[in-house]
Amino acid sequence: MNADDLRQQYAMGQRDFRGVVLHEVDLHEAVLPGVDLRDTDLSGANLCRANLSAANLSRANLSGANLLGTFLRRALLTWAILVGAVLSEAILSAAGLSGIDGRIVDFSGANLYRANLSCSQLREASFYKAYLRRANLCDADLCAADLRGAILLRTDFRQADLRGADLRGAEVMWKDLAVGRLDDTIMPDGRYYRGKPGR
Repeated sequence: MNADDLRQQYAMGQRDFRGVVLHEVDLHEAVLPGVDLRDTDLSGANLCRANLSAANLSRANLSGANLLGTFLRRALLTWAILVGAVLSEAILSAAGLSGIDGRIVDFSGANLYRANLSCSQLREASFYKAYLRRANLCDADLCAADLRGAILLRTDFRQADLRGADLRGAEVMWKDLAVGRLDDTIMPDGRYYRGKPGR
């Protein structure tokens, strides 16, 4: 299936595109709210500034995809593969991202308010100046993640692995951070944390 086929079928009322192959498809600025793309191959796709609000992208392969500024409010991306994807400035508020493989993903400047990123692999992901207020990062692997300048107020870090993460300039409360693993983490004030969480 190509981009024109998908757009045409969507315009005719089709919403279920589960399991289709859309490798490197160009859907930039596409308006596809509520589309069902479960188990779809979207690797290398251009979804820049597309409207995918309330879309179902569970288990989709989005590795290397361009989702710059994509509107994904209330979208479901559970167990999706996002390795190396660009989600900078994307709107992901209240999105379901639990269990994703988000290694080396660029979430810089993204809105992840109340997003669920629990149990996700986010090693070396960039959340530079991202908005993560009230996000769920329980059991997430954030080793060596870039969280500089991120808004992390009331974010849930229970059992999160923040070893080697960079939190310089982040807005976060110590009591929230104290529930995760913090060995060799660069704290918001620029100091290295070496020891057990809690003080």
